[in-house]
Amino acid sequence: MKNFKKIFATVLVAVMVLSFCGCHKKGEIAIKIGDVSFTSAYYMCALLEADMDARQQIDTKAKSDDSIDTSKEGYYYSQKIDGKKYVTYVKDTALDRLKTLASYKIKAKEAKLKISDEQQSNIDAYVSYYWNSYGYSALYEPNGVSKDTFAEFFRDSYYSDLYFDYLYGKDGEKAIPDDEITAFMNENYVLADVLSEDLSSKEEAEVTAITEQFDGFYSELKGGKVTFNEIYETYNKTEEGQKQESYSTVLGSSKTDNADENFDTIKAMAVGEVKLIKAEDGSKITLVVKKDLSADETQKENLDETIRHNLKGEEFEADIEAFKKTLKVNENKSATKQFNIKKIEYPQQSAT
Repeated sequence: MKNFKKIFATVLVAVMVLSFCGCHKKGEIAIKIGDVSFTSAYYMCALLEADMDARQQIDTKAKSDDSIDTSKEGYYYSQKIDGKKYVTYVKDTALDRLKTLASYKIKAKEAKLKISDEQQSNIDAYVSYYWNSYGYSALYEPNGVSKDTFAEFFRDSYYSDLYFDYLYGKDGEKAIPDDEITAFMNENYVLADVLSEDLSSKEEAEVTAITEQFDGFYSELKGGKVTFNEIYETYNKTEEGQKQESYSTVLGSSKTDNADENFDTIKAMAVGEVKLIKAEDGSKITLVVKKDLSADETQKENLDETIRHNLKGEEFEADIEAFKKTLKVNENKSATKQFNIKKIEYPQQSAT
């Protein structure tokens, strides 16, 4: 589910209304992989995910490639991704997604894993948010994809986390030793109070004023005249009801998903040390107080799953990729041929 959420968070930045040519019978099976069957509506979910991802890749490439004429209607379809024609890439990606989901479900079934009531409650909350508040109903419903089908597609992604934890969790078959997790945490994460300001788009006078203000904060903090919380709340004009006991944040190295540009500098600091970091190009200024991550049990617990994925994620994915190759795929072409990628329409509307 982690990868699923990441794709949707980055790809769909606005509410879109979709018109997809073709129709399908309710419950019609489009693809069977191993002993897992996927309906036409479910297959459409995979196509949409793949198409949105492909479009974003091309739009990102177009920002630095003048040869891509984004003013030309249907410009996506003349492009290639990973050496494949656009339509082929989308179809292959959708099918590969189904193979992955089938693998998770098969492995989870073999291990007798079930989604708990608490996990299902979290899934239901995500589905309701995306469907009702993020505009997915307008994207899927007009094309015969019900909320239940979308929920099933989303829910199946959770088997990845379930199976990973079964293998590499604290009590897993391939449980990672605690000392290995601690070592990775100490090497690749730091805890700090951080107040920063992006100066790159500000006028010279404003940059000067902010820099002087941060210089003052640094001197007051070093001298013990104020606490970091007081500085943070003053600078951000935090109202009484919004104040927190701590504003500490975890920062990662380049080996993590939340890499921070100042990681090396902060890691070298002593616990309790205060530092004012000014970017060499003048684009950013950051006030930092180093905290003790090893003493914060809550932060350590929050990092546990992330660290396990950092350590064993590639191994897990490689094993799934190998298993996917052993699965037999049966495609009901009379069901899948109705989906014409080139006739997907995305009339852009303002985000909600």
